[in-house]
Amino acid sequence: MVQSADPDRYAEMLHITSGPNRDFCRRHGVRYGSTLAVIRGFHPWQACFNRIVLLHGLVALGYRGWYLHLDADAYVHDRGFDVASYLRDHAAHSLIAAPGATAERWDVNDGVFFANLGHPHAREIVHLWMRGLEALTPDMLRGAPDWGTLPEDDQSLLQGILRSRPDLAATLHREAASLINSPTARFTRQVLRSQERDLAVRVRRIARDVGRSMEAAGEVAGEVTGEAAGDRGGSFGLLLPALALALGVPVPGPEAQEAAAEGGAAVVPALEALLSAGRGRSRAGSGAARLLLPALARSLGVPPPDPSLVTGAANERDGILEALRALIAAYKVARRQDREAARAAREGPA
Repeated sequence: MVQSADPDRYAEMLHITSGPNRDFCRRHGVRYGSTLAVIRGFHPWQACFNRIVLLHGLVALGYRGWYLHLDADAYVHDRGFDVASYLRDHAAHSLIAAPGATAERWDVNDGVFFANLGHPHAREIVHLWMRGLEALTPDMLRGAPDWGTLPEDDQSLLQGILRSRPDLAATLHREAASLINSPTARFTRQVLRSQERDLAVRVRRIARDVGRSMEAAGEVAGEVTGEAAGDRGGSFGLLLPALALALGVPVPGPEAQEAAAEGGAAVVPALEALLSAGRGRSRAGSGAARLLLPALARSLGVPPPDPSLVTGAANERDGILEALRALIAAYKVARRQDREAARAAREGPA
């Protein structure tokens, strides 16, 4: 599974969606990779061409497995989905993608697609896709700072190939958007630019939707001991971006999310870093407190904070900060009690 984005406009979005996507890949033995770069081009939007360059490189290296592409605004909702069986069932197909705006077979959306590089037609599509990208000269790319100012983008290049080559289009599978490419899809969800033009609003919506996806799956619940305790840490690693957005502070990068996913002692420093970053900020929260705080409390294995800490505050951001302080204090008390109980059990009766 591969995601990519430019380092400026879409980096925050990728930080949010990469969490559940990495988690899915860990569960299912799928390799995950992400790139923050504009590999071929000069302007942020031209990171859309990264998928073509990355695919072409894999084909040249002799890779013949499946390539799962998710745009930066897409994430795995059902992290229990049996992707291995699904891909086996589609071994005869070169490409899996959701339909575009029409019923024409060539009209597909490449925001989420799965390419079977073991299929000769998939490799031919990649070859032609790269040839189309190379036809966009450096001068053309440099002179197109905004989306829509070039004659082609990644998706229109792909659609043009499939439209001109019905033989290649014949081996693709047009999957229902309700499974892989909509805000409410069962497997992989995407919040499309056409559905929310304001980038800041779209980022907050994605953070909210990822949090709700986790809550609906019960991933932040669990028992206090054993393997489930590690799961709680992993859930916090997914909650971290949404918490940052609720506080109006920069979303931590993948390294911080990975560290928090270790759970235990790694959780408190991550929370304290958010508290520190939130001090002095005047920006209001994202409206996600009622979702995030109970989920975080379950992730830490402590009771949820008193709702009045948020509702009674001057603004939501200050309320979240106060609730986070309460959660940190409760977590430290619980861990201290655990250590004292363990020590007492080792020492036995006086």
